[in-house]
Formats: sequence, C-alpha cells, structure tokens
Amino acid sequence: MKEIPGIGASKGGSRFAMRMRRFSILGRLIVSLLIIIIPLYALNFVLNETSANTNKKEMTQNLQESSRMFHKLLETELQQISMLLNKNTIKIALLMTGSEASGSAEELQLKMNIQNIVIEMQNASHYIRKAQAILPTMGSKVTYNEFSRISEEDLPTFGLAPTRGFVNWRNGLYMTVPYLNNGIDERRGVVVLAAQLDEPSIREVLNNVVGYEEGGAIWFDPEMGWSVTSSGTHAIGAKLVDLLKQNVQNGGPLDNNPYITLDKRDYFVSYSYSSVLGTSMLTYAPTDIIFNSLKRYRLNFQIMSVLALGIIVFISIWIYRTVHNPLQILTKAFREVEKGRMDVSIRAINDDEFGYIYTRFTIMLGRLKETIHNVYELEIRNQRSELKRLQAQINPHFLYNSFFVLSRLVRRGDNDKATQFAQFLGQYFQFITRDHEDLIELERELEHARTYADIQAICHPRLQIAFAPLPRAYWKVLVPRLILQPLIENAYKHGFNEKYSNGEIAVRIETGRGEIRLVVEDTGQGIGAEELEQLKARLDADDGDSSGLVNVHRRVRLYRGGDSGISISASTMGGVKIELKLRMEE
Repeated sequence: MKEIPGIGASKGGSRFAMRMRRFSILGRLIVSLLIIIIPLYALNFVLNETSANTNKKEMTQNLQESSRMFHKLLETELQQISMLLNKNTIKIALLMTGSEASGSAEELQLKMNIQNIVIEMQNASHYIRKAQAILPTMGSKVTYNEFSRISEEDLPTFGLAPTRGFVNWRNGLYMTVPYLNNGIDERRGVVVLAAQLDEPSIREVLNNVVGYEEGGAIWFDPEMGWSVTSSGTHAIGAKLVDLLKQNVQNGGPLDNNPYITLDKRDYFVSYSYSSVLGTSMLTYAPTDIIFNSLKRYRLNFQIMSVLALGIIVFISIWIYRTVHNPLQILTKAFREVEKGRMDVSIRAINDDEFGYIYTRFTIMLGRLKETIHNVYELEIRNQRSELKRLQAQINPHFLYNSFFVLSRLVRRGDNDKATQFAQFLGQYFQFITRDHEDLIELERELEHARTYADIQAICHPRLQIAFAPLPRAYWKVLVPRLILQPLIENAYKHGFNEKYSNGEIAVRIETGRGEIRLVVEDTGQGIGAEELEQLKARLDADDGDSSGLVNVHRRVRLYRGGDSGISISASTMGGVKIELKLRMEE
C-alpha cells in the first residue's frame, strides 16, 4: 500500500518540528498562540514604554521651561520697576538740588512734589505695594499719604542698600535705588527711593509656575536669605532651599539629577538663576503626581495584559475542552483497544465532528470485535481439528515397539512389569483419545507426561528421565491439553536419533514474572545453527504444518497470547533445550 507523505518541515526547521512533536496537540496550539501573541505583546510593550518615557521627558522639560519663563517674567517686571526707581530717584534728586526751600512753605511744597512722584511710582506697577522716598538731608520720609520723620532704622537699612537694590525689612521685600553723594564718607545719599514689592502679586505668579497639586515655586536670594514661595509651600520650600543652598549658585546637582528625595518622597526640582536680578527660582513637584497619568497608563496596560492573559487561559481551556479532551478520550480508547479490551465504548455528547468520530469508532469497534470473534472461533475450531488429528496420529513405530516390548515381557515371564506396562499404555491411550476438554489442570498434564516417560523407561531402560517437582500453587493452573508430552517425545525421537544408551532428559517447570515455563533438556547429539534457524522458521510460519511442536506452539499462542509459545536453543547439558512459555491469566 502506498504511503501518502505528510506535510513536513524543511531541514532548517526539522529540529523545531521534532521538538514540537513531543508536545500534545493542546501544547502545540498553545505554543503557536504564544508565538503569535508574545512578539505582538513585546512590540506593544516597547512602544508603550517608549511613549511613556517620551511623555515623561516632555513633562519635565515643560516644567523646567515654565520655571525659566516665569522667572524671566519677574525679571522683566522688576527691571521695569528698577528703571522707574532710577528715573524717579534722579528726578527727586534734581528737585531737591534745584530747590531753595528756606522756609516751611517751600519745604512743604517740595515734599508735596516728591509725594506726587512717589504716588506716580506706586501706581506704575501692580507689583509695587508701597513706595516711599527717604530724604536724609531733610530728615524726612515721604509716602503716598504722609510725611514723617526718618526713624533710626530707615537710613541704615535703605541708605546702605546694595547696588542691586533688594532689601528684606520688617517682613517686606523692597527694591531701593539710592542717589549717592560721593563727597560723603558715610555714603549717605541725598535721596533713597524704595518700592515695597507686592508679595501676593508675586505669589500669584509663582502659583502659576507649577500646574500640579502639592507642587510649588520658590523665588529667593541664597546670599541675603529672603524668599517668596507659592501658596502652601512654606515648609517644603524652606527644606528644599536649605538642601540646595550651598550648591545652587553654580547650577547645583540638578544639572545631572533633577530628582530629590525629601521626607521619603521623590520630587522633580527645576532650578534657574537670573544674573540680572541675582535671584534664583526653584520649582518642584512630587513625581507621583507629575507622572500619575503615566502610572494610570501603565496600570491600564497591566490590566490589558492581565486581560490578554485571561483570554489566553480561556482560549486554552476552551481548546482543551473542545479539542484536546475529546482527542484524549479517543486516544485513551485506542490504548485500551491496544491492550486487548474490545468492550470500549465512547458516548457522543455533542453532534459535531468528534461526536461523529466517537459514533463511528464504537460501530467500527463492534464490527471489529465481531470479526475477531469469528476469526477466533474459526481458529479454535482449526486448532481443535489439529489436536484431534494429532491425537489420531498414533506413531506406528511407538505402537509396534510397545507391543514388542509387551510380548518380550510376557515371554520372559515378567508378569508384574508386563502388567504395569499394559496399565501405562492404557492410561496413555485413554488420555490422548479424550477430546471433550480443551484446557486441563497442569497437574494432569504433568501426570500424562510421566506416564509417557514410564512407557519409554521400560522400552529404553538405559535412557534416564528426571522430573522436577511442581509447586502445589500451580497444580490447578489450566493449560491447553497435550503440550508437554510432545516436547518429551521430540527429545526421544530427535535428540538421541534412536540411540538411547546412557542418555538423560531433564523436565522442569519454572515460574515467575507472571508466566510458567515448561523446560525439556537432553544430553543428545544437539542441533546445528542452520537446522535451528529452520526449526524456528517452521514455528513462526503459517504454511499449514501441524506436526507436534508446531501444533503445540500455535495452540499455546492462541490460548495465552502472542508472547507465549515455544523457543528452541542449545542446552547446557549438550543437547537441545525446548522451553514452552505460558503467560499467566490476570
């Protein structure tokens, strides 16, 4: 029959194909599913991580750019205030230089003119909360609503202000521009114009720098020690300033690592420095809030991964229930049939392909069982016919010799032995002519073999035969009848070639490993290798040969299975060893 080749793999994929064959169909389906899903999942994971890192980078860059932009905004506004201070300071100085106030009226008019400039200055920017002019030469201080005397703290505070003009005095932040008289050693100016900055307005700007909850901004001068913070950031802002105070002047460690851990919480910190104002801007936000959207994104991805895994598990279970489990049931049924069980039946539950296969399998097995039964019955009948033919085939030579021996014993007057010999012959022919029993007890089969050996012992007294005892546990074991005596007859007939002087035959029964072995060995002339192979071929051939050994071999295999039967080999006694193996019934 021509074999149709299956769909094979190339040489390059043969190893993979061989490994895949080791898996069950369910395993192959799952592996195939994973081969498709894992690369897609890995690609999706890489793309998600790349997008997340890009978004993370953009978020931090936006935060840094926002810090620089708002710092630049303050710098622009405060530069304008500084220009106004310079302009109006010169204007007041010119008024005072050109005035020749010698009385109270002229001095009052001068102060009112200066007051107008102060009011104009105060209204020039919403970042100015209060403006005032300090007149050291007149000992007066002019604000938008009053004239007062200079206090003891005014002149040291504002008169000696640094040139960049920030003064932190009485919980207020001032910008000052002194107009100095170089001829005075104490560097006391003729006029000092000071503008108190409106911290709520500055704080409003700082509140807009960071758009994240629990984030904030700090505008500060690390040298002079003042700072303005956004709303709600006083405590954390002070800690951050203290932490970075020694480093921020040169850019600090934030250039390489903008992340700082404070109070067991990670913060993203952005720093910028204004060389124009000499101030610093520090913005910060908790990383868990900044990247909260990314965390939600990753969480959604993880949820989708779990859902995908659940889908894979669901599909695997579905494949198991709809494909693998029915195949496993069918495979199990085939294995039971291989063991010889023909009563296997598979009930079809679903009206699908497997239901059709189950139904056809049951029908096919029923027909096969019926065919096997018919063949078995036919084989049994054939074997019975062969057994009857074997029983009917009384060896004439054996019969003639038996009568001659009996006649010699009678003539010799050995009546006792003649009587015994006649009894042995009667028992022998009585056994072989019975045909109503196919199976007999092993004890009876052994007894018949001894009867035959007793007859041969009288005929050939120089040939010795020894029977090993049969264990009592095996007396009642049923075996096909007439299986041991043909083995002993073969030893007499072919082992010694009609030369029986000083010969020995050993008969023993061995048990173990779920089988019984009937062993017959002799000290005869042995058998050649070629003749041994021919005899083995005769045992396995199906050519209608029904001689003694072949008949025994076939009947034993029919009753006890294909692993039972006769094996022939050279004996350690010098002759031939015939071993008949019978598999025990479970």
